[in-house]
Amino acid sequence: MTVNGLAFTPTINTCSSSSITVTDYSSSLPATSPIIQNQFEGQYSSSCSINSALAPNDYTDVSSTQQAKTFILAIESTSLTIAITRFTASKLFVSGADPVFTYQLDTYYQPPNGVTVNPVTGDIAVSPVSALGAIPQQVVIEGKLQDCQTINAKFIIIGEPNTAPQFQGIAGSTLPDVAIVQGDVASHQFPHIIDPNAAQSIVIALIDGGRNAYPRFIDFADSSHMVVTISPITSTPVGSYPVQVQLNDGITTTLYNMNIMILEVNSTSKFQMNLGPPIFTQMLEAVNLKIGNIATYALPQQQDPDEEDQISIDVQLKEAICFAQYDKAAKLFIFKPERGIEFSNSYNISIILADNNINPKSRLYKLEIKIELEQDQSSNETEVLNTKNIKTYKSGIRIVKISRSGQLQLKITSSQNYIAEAIANTLKESQLKVFVPEKSQISAKIENLQEENILSIKLDFKNREKISAGMVSDLINLVIRNWTIYKQKS
Repeated sequence: MTVNGLAFTPTINTCSSSSITVTDYSSSLPATSPIIQNQFEGQYSSSCSINSALAPNDYTDVSSTQQAKTFILAIESTSLTIAITRFTASKLFVSGADPVFTYQLDTYYQPPNGVTVNPVTGDIAVSPVSALGAIPQQVVIEGKLQDCQTINAKFIIIGEPNTAPQFQGIAGSTLPDVAIVQGDVASHQFPHIIDPNAAQSIVIALIDGGRNAYPRFIDFADSSHMVVTISPITSTPVGSYPVQVQLNDGITTTLYNMNIMILEVNSTSKFQMNLGPPIFTQMLEAVNLKIGNIATYALPQQQDPDEEDQISIDVQLKEAICFAQYDKAAKLFIFKPERGIEFSNSYNISIILADNNINPKSRLYKLEIKIELEQDQSSNETEVLNTKNIKTYKSGIRIVKISRSGQLQLKITSSQNYIAEAIANTLKESQLKVFVPEKSQISAKIENLQEENILSIKLDFKNREKISAGMVSDLINLVIRNWTIYKQKS
């Protein structure tokens, strides 16, 4: 066959047939059973997504709220462990597993050297504490649930030289005397212990005061060592038995002297002796306020070593009277820092606990109030002071006269007379706030300008019959609200 002039020669393939032997195999499958769900789950998915938990979630209300976020550690300590508040969550399904967090350091925030976290409890271990250095360090702990949800909590750890523990409200190294009659049994509680260093265990011990052998009639009532039981027998000699109370935080020891007075059975001295002033059973905590928010603070319980003595509480609000009230019946502070008033960063309220003993004793406490200033307020003063075209003048107010009927004469004072006159002429009623301690705010109305810088103001007292002349003349507090007078340079 010729195509286009090219010659093709066909190939001849030779085929042959053959046979092979095939072996058959057979088997039977075992009986099937349904998949058990709780055995199947987790077998093929052992790791969480690197981005976020995948829906649907098994838990809700995930929280990492902490009771304390700042810890001061003694740098003399070799190692310390800080217990945190466990993270919490609620399961969405009744049949689901209870929430369990796995804790770890959030490495994104570069944890400080020597800090580790217990994966089960979340407790922070620091070893050595000296590695923290002098700068406050931030530690961020992440908690992860079984369904891969995560949440974190931030803590500040500060390394400082150790501070010795001490009894709250005790000036010096002497505790009040304790008196008891021969044959009686009494319990005596020590004051609250203050120690700013975290993660330290305070050991309380009694040691011989140096006069006689250690008195056998005094011993700790329980494992806390905060209460001692005093039980002299009828044959215990009358007299004074000095002992020392030792507080040790593992680094520093503080010693307190205390006398135990043993009185005769028929002695009336016990009715004339005051064993000590009343105390709060818990430490007063600083109150943090935000402008515009209402907050309350209840006083802790009070205790007097003389069980029959009654305790009175005297509260002195001082400068905090413009936003604080005290409810005597409820022993409750109510704080209402309003917007539009210029506040300081902190205030101190004095609280005096006193007893009604024949020989009365009292103890002074300070309640610290901290106010978080708003940004515009904290920058106002700097803005005025840095303005070159503004002069500022020191001014003030003085109550010239006040009567029980509510007539108040208020004098404006200043380093320059014309500034005082300008303030008196421009002062508005909305800029006045008048308070009487432990009373609500009193409304004030400007009646007239008697002189260039003396205002006549009418006060509206509620329950006027309960206002004494002494209270009006001595205890009235007046706050002028957020005014600044300045003169532009020519």
